[in-house]
Amino acid sequence: MLVAPKRLLTVVLTALALLLSGLVLAPAQAAETGVITGLVKAKVGGTTSVHPDANLYLAKYRADDDFFTDPVGSTSSDASGRFSFDGLSDGFYELRAYPQGPLGPGELGYEYYDNKWSPYGSTRIEVSGGTVTLNDIVFEETGWITGSVTDEAGQPIPDSTISIGDSENSGGAGGTVGADGSFDSRDYDHTGNLIPGSYVVSANAYGDDIEGPVYAGAEVPVTVTANQGITAPAIELKQLQTAVITVLDTDGSPLVEAPIRIWVQTDPGAPFMPIQSGPHETDADGKYRFVEGWANYKFQVLTPTEYDGTGVAEYWDGPSGDGAYAFADAATLDWPASGPMKRNFTVQLGAAPTIKPSTPTIEGTVGVGRTVVAQHGAWSPSDVSLTYEWLKNGVPIPGATERELTITEAIADELTLLQVRVIGTKSGLPSVDILSDYWSGTPAPGDPPVTFTRPTITGTAQVGLPLTAVAGDWGPVGVELTHQWAADGALIEGADEPTFTPTGAQQGKAISVAVTGTLAGYSTVSRTSAPTAPVAAAPVVEIVPGTPMITGKAQSGSTLTVDTGAWGPDGVKLTQQWLAGGTPIAGATGTTLKVSNAMAGKRISIKVTGKLAGTDDVSVTSTATSAVVGVLTSTKPKIKGKAKVGKKLKAKTGSWGPKPVTLKYQWLRNGKKIKGATKANYKLVKKDAKKKISVKVAGKRANFTTVSRTSAKTGKVKR
Repeated sequence: MLVAPKRLLTVVLTALALLLSGLVLAPAQAAETGVITGLVKAKVGGTTSVHPDANLYLAKYRADDDFFTDPVGSTSSDASGRFSFDGLSDGFYELRAYPQGPLGPGELGYEYYDNKWSPYGSTRIEVSGGTVTLNDIVFEETGWITGSVTDEAGQPIPDSTISIGDSENSGGAGGTVGADGSFDSRDYDHTGNLIPGSYVVSANAYGDDIEGPVYAGAEVPVTVTANQGITAPAIELKQLQTAVITVLDTDGSPLVEAPIRIWVQTDPGAPFMPIQSGPHETDADGKYRFVEGWANYKFQVLTPTEYDGTGVAEYWDGPSGDGAYAFADAATLDWPASGPMKRNFTVQLGAAPTIKPSTPTIEGTVGVGRTVVAQHGAWSPSDVSLTYEWLKNGVPIPGATERELTITEAIADELTLLQVRVIGTKSGLPSVDILSDYWSGTPAPGDPPVTFTRPTITGTAQVGLPLTAVAGDWGPVGVELTHQWAADGALIEGADEPTFTPTGAQQGKAISVAVTGTLAGYSTVSRTSAPTAPVAAAPVVEIVPGTPMITGKAQSGSTLTVDTGAWGPDGVKLTQQWLAGGTPIAGATGTTLKVSNAMAGKRISIKVTGKLAGTDDVSVTSTATSAVVGVLTSTKPKIKGKAKVGKKLKAKTGSWGPKPVTLKYQWLRNGKKIKGATKANYKLVKKDAKKKISVKVAGKRANFTTVSRTSAKTGKVKR
């Protein structure tokens, strides 16, 4: 990660100030018997010797943090280069060593233990009573780095910056490159301590001019050696595409400091997520710049009235759009490979939509097994239809599109922000959505909920006709389901069975059913179906269907007959349609059906429909027959050839159908099977002498009866 040039210095100086201010503040702790000792040396011009008077600073890692430290104390190395920290409590420590004398290129550099440039990659020292003897600390002369930063055409980029950090990606320091694109670490503050080791030089160019070009950052690895300069590989920055959006108010004036709410799509096909940075606002000219870097963007312009509840935020719906008010209708700002490096769009806010939303709230406790409910408030007009979309950490939760949301363990995992988007729709009007406030925190623990689906209702919402609750898939095995029916949301007393038949009291009201699942060790869950249409009045008449039955053999050539059963009331006219495998048979509309080979393998049923003026048609389909068995046609086979030992006989099968028919052969000697003689040809052997030969041919086809035919016998076989 790239860090601002002065960030590391700030961290270093702050840590140093804490150390110096806390030299005598180390709190007394039990069992402070630990000792850290070591030897300080210096390597100059290839010669290594002990280094007296080095400054050493010790800090202790806090128990709950791997980076920030508490100061412990400081000391100096003696004339022999030896140093020691005594009276240390158990734990992990960080050590920093400074040589005496000037700091800068070619001078001795300071370091973190063990030979590290920054605290991020330093080696932690563990103390657990007793003495810890460290590896020798060897100061070395620092080096420096030079190089250049250009664009893809090799031209310098004004105001580009470089940052130098170690290979641990622990931040860095640097500054602005020269007018010719060159840089030298000796020209910058805080880059003089480049001790020998591996570094990364990062370059960026992101100017403040909103109309100016923007470049992708780049970095190169560099190895620094003692008291030498190294030229880094040339750093070439690729220019990125930008899109500048000018936001105008409804009167055409620039909308200054208008908040921009942004969603990004990191990869094509991935969900859009809210951007984790900000605030994002238009500038004094009403402009805002998007830069290529994510796969796609969607964004929304907010105004002060949106915050006080009297206005609606408007989504961008493309260069030629006239405004959108629902996320699903928002256009995607993408980055075509062959597109221009800079695009400009103007967005003028339109009049507020006809649908007026109310900011939703989330009611209930967010915890495993708990159910929260979206309270959508008052929307207008009154007949607007509302749908819901729950968001986990800004990303839609798959399948979470009901007003109620039960928190499963999967939803609770890593959940820190929960929000619901309510979408209002009405035919002929643009859709409008609005986001609730965020719930933030850690979900409360609890038993996992039983698994569930939203129930549905089958049947016709009409007085006197039964409605059936279809609970769907609930689990695990053993979950008990209960039901409660309601009319226009009001519970119907005593209506607690899986079926319910509306009476005149429910006429004109929409019926729903709540299914509740309970199981020991799991949280109870209730889910309510979508309401039916208003219950219709009972019809004046209704058809009472009979039960059609089929008689006859399901075999080709046979005739099937239907008994339509008793239908009422008087005057019902019946029509028939025979079905093969559930598909209507063309022209088969009588009470009988001649079965053919074309129906082989299919079950035959009949659909009988009753018609009566003033009421709906009623159709009943009979129980299907067994699968139809086809009948093969065949020809008695003949034998061709001379009946003499050594000669070959051949079976002539004639015509078999319908095709395809599989034929099998069996040659016979005086009517008995000849072992292995199962081909169309047979060569006569000595055993056949004075015997009569015939051939049996069997025809087979799936869903057809097998047919066997035997040829006439030959005369006695001659030797």
